[in-house]
Amino acid sequence: MTDPRFGGQGIAALGGPEVMLIPIVWLDIEGDPVRAWGGIGDLSWGGQIWTGIGQMGDIGPIKTGVKDAMPGLSLSLNGLPSNLLADAKAAAYRGRRGYVWLGLFDPDTLALLDGDAALIFAGEISAMNLSSGPGEARITVEIESRMMLLSRQMTRYRTQADQARRHAGDRFFEFVPAVLNKTIYWGLEASKAATGGGAGKIAGSDSGGFNPAIKLR
Repeated sequence: MTDPRFGGQGIAALGGPEVMLIPIVWLDIEGDPVRAWGGIGDLSWGGQIWTGIGQMGDIGPIKTGVKDAMPGLSLSLNGLPSNLLADAKAAAYRGRRGYVWLGLFDPDTLALLDGDAALIFAGEISAMNLSSGPGEARITVEIESRMMLLSRQMTRYRTQADQARRHAGDRFFEFVPAVLNKTIYWGLEASKAATGGGAGKIAGSDSGGFNPAIKLR
């Protein structure tokens, strides 16, 4: 399910007089994942059942941003009952995965050639736009590619609270505030450093200070 190439049957069909290319989509929305394909009826593939949406679905072109930024993709579902918008608004979708495959189907039997589809896009859901008209609604999902995510700036702090949000129970930064303004004496006794003792003298003299000259063997 992650191979971007067609198998032997699919490659042979592409050279034939007629072939059917139908997209297959998975949106990993928390609690209610969407598995759909552009045909009619249910499709059994990959151990899952994919719901046919026919002409109700639409996939926009893979688009690039300014200066050829990494691509994104728009998926739309039209002609939905307006009462489904409330459920869509409550769905936890941001940051969830989205995948689009392209399947080659036999035009006579509607069988999926090679029993597999080619992965053409994968990324994370970044936005969901809802619109409604007379008696029907439209849902558009925006997916950013994985490469786009690498260029996104993430704000993190070296604090215990920020670390706990990502790794519950981890106490790595617990004592950071205590050492921020702490004076650490390196090579001199604390009492001498505080009173200026040994200042201006060469290490290793009669100051009794730390001699940094270490011979490496």
